[in-house]
Amino acid sequence: MTFVLYTLLAVMLAMFGLLVGIYVGYFNIETPTLAKQFEPTPTPTVPLCFMWAMATPILPRAN
Repeated sequence: MTFVLYTLLAVMLAMFGLLVGIYVGYFNIETPTLAKQFEPTPTPTVPLCFMWAMATPILPRAN
């Protein structure tokens, strides 16, 4: 049961990171907080890397 919960959490984090990365980077939405934060790199690469770095340590512990 713990494995299922951790997997769901990792998947939700991944989906959230992916959506935020595409929303901020690809479409380059001019929001006062997010656009200035990711202005040097307008591609979704940086948020996706952060998402992967956050989701990866959860997966080995899920067992």
